[in-house]
Amino acid sequence: MTTSQIQSEAPYEDLVWGAFSPSSWNAYHPGMIVSRYLMPFDDDYSISGHDLAWWEQNHPDWILYACDQNGNPTHDVARDDGFPNVLLDIHNPQVIQYQMQTVGPYMIANGYNALAADNITFANYTGGPNSLLGQSVPGENYGSDGWYGCGIWEGSTFVRRYTLGYDKPDPAFISDIVNWVETVRSMLNSDPSLAPYRLHFIVNHPMGLTSDPNEQAIFSHVDAMSYEASFSNWNRFHANFPNIIQYMQYGQANHVAMIDINYFCQNNGTPCETSVTPSQLEFAMAAHQLANEGASGLYISPSTGDIYSYHPEYQTHLGTPCSEYTTVGTDMYARRFSNGLVVVNNGTAAQAYALPSNHTYSDIEGRSLTNPLTVNVDDGYVLTTTGNGCV
Repeated sequence: MTTSQIQSEAPYEDLVWGAFSPSSWNAYHPGMIVSRYLMPFDDDYSISGHDLAWWEQNHPDWILYACDQNGNPTHDVARDDGFPNVLLDIHNPQVIQYQMQTVGPYMIANGYNALAADNITFANYTGGPNSLLGQSVPGENYGSDGWYGCGIWEGSTFVRRYTLGYDKPDPAFISDIVNWVETVRSMLNSDPSLAPYRLHFIVNHPMGLTSDPNEQAIFSHVDAMSYEASFSNWNRFHANFPNIIQYMQYGQANHVAMIDINYFCQNNGTPCETSVTPSQLEFAMAAHQLANEGASGLYISPSTGDIYSYHPEYQTHLGTPCSEYTTVGTDMYARRFSNGLVVVNNGTAAQAYALPSNHTYSDIEGRSLTNPLTVNVDDGYVLTTTGNGCV
């Protein structure tokens, strides 16, 4: 984003994920959360300046290498995205210490107040090899070729870290991810060079079961968590609303800010619309309020590359919740507030919702209302009222 774009956007935002221009965000919205992006296995080349040759010369046994689709170890470095970063062995505690002692001071010197860790997942998403590191590349089909990050070389001896393959829930991989999160949190809190700055820790993490000890461990070591599929389910809709609501409320109850991300574009390369429609906006806002306990944030976008995310409708004040959400009809959900109510139809057919007869409501998008209110499939309403909407 340009400086002028940041200037117009910053006053309306609370948090920036992976900011490229932290000084501009800080200038136009002092005190907001401005985060630096990092993936767990990465040595961020843009910060360290360490290329593959440097690592091969200085710490060859810290490099994470790939196995082919049959699990055979190679001398090709693993990869996790289209960056020229060398992936490191986070099973090694020295690696995590190096990462934080490299990234942490950079964040402090450049005006960041939070670390945004992407791909905190319980499936091995590392592939290989990486053409940006000059590796041999059999088609560069990241993921689809079955290659995966699997271990390190200690001289001529291969030491395996992961065995199940690409996108598989390898217990060793999960253990290393959880340990990485716990260690990063500990260093941010206790390292003498980092702790005085009270750096926040945000992770992007797919929704899991809150009864899972590994899930609980992630929650207990982060300040905020984002969930990308959420209610819009990458424009596929028909997500499991009760599970998402329970998950978001669990996080908030455990002092973790939940970042509810609703993309209205499928994550498959299909061209996206250039802007969010009023219907999409109201669907996402209504769904978000089903789970909002006062410690969640909302992001709505037609695509992952969309620049602007602020919408004037965000200024709507529904007041305090009267109670938790209720299920009405089939896969339709509603929640009343002191200044309004929300209702969302996540079912497969239009449904009727009986508005409380003792209130007059207005739709934030100016749609005309009837009682009962007809709520179409994949649609929602954010309605405001005067007086006490709870009685």
